Amino acid sequence: MGEASSRKIGSTLKVPSVQELVKQQIAVPLRYIRDDIEMPMTSSILPQVPVIDMEKLLAIQRLHFACIDWGFFRVGA
Repeated sequence: MGEASSRKIGSTLKVPSVQELVKQQIAVPLRYIRDDIEMPMTSSILPQVPVIDMEKLLAIQRLHFACIDWGFFRVGA
């Protein structure tokens, strides 16, 4: 078990904590800075959270798709 317990699965990027950045007055790394162009545009057409009407037979299929696509839904009726 010795070698198996010391193995790593996957990897992480080692970065200083926020506290260390403040203490050392280090600038924010460029990989965390986004241009205004990359910011999401606000639109008057926003996606609607799915509403599931539990009284209708097709609601079961819509419930399935809401869970798959959104991960959450509103319950109506």
